[in-house]
Amino acid sequence: MLDDHKVRLIYPIPKEKRIIHKSAMTGEAYGRRRSPKKGHISSLFSELIRIPDLFSKGNFSIEVLMIEVEEIWCKDGKGSWRRKGASIEDRKLIRVAERRVFEHKTDFLKVLLEDLPDPFTNRKLAKSLGISINHEK
Repeated sequence: MLDDHKVRLIYPIPKEKRIIHKSAMTGEAYGRRRSPKKGHISSLFSELIRIPDLFSKGNFSIEVLMIEVEEIWCKDGKGSWRRKGASIEDRKLIRVAERRVFEHKTDFLKVLLEDLPDPFTNRKLAKSLGISINHEK
Protein backbone atom coordinates (compact mmCIF):
# COMPACT_ATOMS: atom_id res chain seq x y z
CA MET A 1 0.00 0.00 0.00
CA LEU A 2 2.83 2.43 0.82
CA ASP A 3 4.29 1.97 -2.64
CA ASP A 4 1.22 3.52 -4.28
CA HIS A 5 -0.40 5.70 -1.60
CA LYS A 6 0.54 8.19 1.08
CA VAL A 7 -0.39 6.96 4.55
CA ARG A 8 -0.61 9.16 7.64
CA LEU A 9 -1.05 7.56 11.05
CA ILE A 10 -2.77 9.81 13.59
CA TYR A 11 -1.52 9.16 17.13
CA PRO A 12 -3.38 11.05 19.89
CA ILE A 13 -1.67 11.46 23.25
CA PRO A 14 -3.77 12.78 26.16
CA LYS A 15 -1.76 15.73 27.44
CA GLU A 16 -4.37 16.41 30.08
CA LYS A 17 -7.37 14.40 31.24
CA ARG A 18 -10.34 15.56 33.29
CA ILE A 19 -12.39 12.89 35.03
CA ILE A 20 -16.10 13.45 35.69
CA HIS A 21 -17.81 11.15 38.19
CA LYS A 22 -21.42 10.30 37.38
CA SER A 23 -24.02 8.51 39.50
CA ALA A 24 -25.36 5.24 38.03
CA MET A 25 -28.76 5.84 39.70
CA THR A 26 -29.49 9.44 38.74
CA GLY A 27 -27.11 9.97 35.84
CA GLU A 28 -25.99 13.27 37.34
CA ALA A 29 -22.38 14.36 37.65
CA TYR A 30 -21.30 14.68 41.27
CA GLY A 31 -17.60 15.41 41.01
CA ARG A 32 -14.79 16.26 38.69
CA ARG A 33 -11.03 16.26 38.94
CA ARG A 34 -7.90 16.38 36.84
CA SER A 35 -6.00 13.17 36.33
CA PRO A 36 -2.44 13.33 37.68
CA LYS A 37 -1.20 11.55 34.54
CA LYS A 38 0.29 13.81 31.90
CA GLY A 39 0.97 12.56 28.40
CA HIS A 40 4.24 13.40 26.67
CA ILE A 41 5.35 13.14 23.08
CA SER A 42 8.04 10.68 24.17
CA SER A 43 5.35 8.00 24.64
CA LEU A 44 5.34 7.76 20.84
CA PHE A 45 8.83 6.22 20.88
CA SER A 46 7.70 3.07 22.69
CA GLU A 47 5.21 2.50 19.85
CA LEU A 48 7.72 3.14 17.06
CA ILE A 49 9.64 -0.04 17.82
CA ARG A 50 6.72 -1.94 16.29
CA ILE A 51 6.98 -0.17 12.90
CA PRO A 52 10.68 0.52 12.26
CA ASP A 53 10.65 -0.06 8.49
CA LEU A 54 7.68 2.12 7.53
CA PHE A 55 9.67 5.37 7.34
CA SER A 56 12.08 3.91 4.79
CA LYS A 57 9.25 3.70 2.22
CA GLY A 58 8.85 7.48 1.96
CA ASN A 59 5.05 7.62 1.78
CA PHE A 60 4.49 7.15 5.51
CA SER A 61 4.09 9.85 8.16
CA ILE A 62 2.85 10.09 11.72
CA GLU A 63 0.84 12.99 13.06
CA VAL A 64 0.97 13.28 16.85
CA LEU A 65 -1.87 15.18 18.48
CA MET A 66 -1.43 16.33 22.07
CA ILE A 67 -5.04 16.43 23.23
CA GLU A 68 -7.12 17.37 26.24
CA VAL A 69 -9.88 14.87 26.99
CA GLU A 70 -12.74 14.47 29.39
CA GLU A 71 -13.53 10.99 30.69
CA ILE A 72 -16.91 10.23 32.23
CA TRP A 73 -16.83 7.55 34.91
CA CYS A 74 -20.06 5.89 36.03
CA LYS A 75 -20.01 4.35 39.51
CA ASP A 76 -21.89 1.16 38.57
CA GLY A 77 -19.71 -1.46 40.28
CA LYS A 78 -18.78 -3.09 36.96
CA GLY A 79 -15.58 -1.20 36.25
CA SER A 80 -11.96 -1.87 37.09
CA TRP A 81 -10.82 -2.18 40.67
CA ARG A 82 -8.33 0.60 39.86
CA ARG A 83 -11.26 2.95 39.32
CA LYS A 84 -13.02 1.58 42.43
CA GLY A 85 -15.72 -0.12 40.35
CA ALA A 86 -16.42 2.82 38.06
CA SER A 87 -16.87 2.12 34.34
CA ILE A 88 -15.66 4.50 31.66
CA GLU A 89 -18.90 5.60 30.05
CA ASP A 90 -17.59 8.13 27.55
CA ARG A 91 -14.54 10.05 26.38
CA LYS A 92 -14.82 13.50 24.86
CA LEU A 93 -12.20 15.47 23.01
CA ILE A 94 -11.95 18.93 24.55
CA ARG A 95 -9.27 20.37 22.29
CA VAL A 96 -6.13 19.65 20.33
CA ALA A 97 -3.36 21.46 22.20
CA GLU A 98 -0.46 20.69 19.86
CA ARG A 99 0.12 18.99 16.53
CA ARG A 100 3.39 17.57 15.18
CA VAL A 101 4.00 15.73 11.93
CA PHE A 102 6.89 13.29 11.51
CA GLU A 103 7.64 12.48 7.88
CA HIS A 104 11.31 11.45 8.10
CA LYS A 105 13.44 9.62 10.64
CA THR A 106 15.36 12.83 11.30
CA ASP A 107 12.19 14.55 12.54
CA PHE A 108 12.33 12.39 15.67
CA LEU A 109 15.86 13.57 16.43
CA LYS A 110 14.59 17.15 16.54
CA VAL A 111 12.28 16.21 19.42
CA LEU A 112 15.09 14.48 21.30
CA LEU A 113 17.72 17.13 20.71
CA GLU A 114 15.65 20.27 21.40
CA ASP A 115 17.08 20.96 24.87
CA LEU A 116 19.77 18.32 25.12
CA PRO A 117 23.43 19.09 25.90
CA ASP A 118 26.22 17.41 23.96
CA PRO A 119 27.29 14.85 25.23
CA PHE A 120 24.29 13.69 27.23
CA THR A 121 23.44 10.93 29.70
CA ASN A 122 20.23 8.94 30.17
CA ARG A 123 19.43 11.15 33.14
CA LYS A 124 19.81 14.34 31.07
CA LEU A 125 17.73 12.85 28.25
CA ALA A 126 14.94 11.94 30.67
CA LYS A 127 15.05 15.41 32.25
CA SER A 128 14.90 17.15 28.86
CA LEU A 129 11.89 15.03 27.85
CA GLY A 130 10.20 15.61 31.21
CA ILE A 131 9.92 11.92 32.07
CA SER A 132 11.35 9.62 34.73
CA ILE A 133 14.67 7.88 34.12
CA ASN A 134 12.93 4.48 34.34
CA HIS A 135 10.47 5.40 31.56
CA GLU A 136 13.26 6.62 29.28
CA LYS A 137 15.27 3.39 29.45
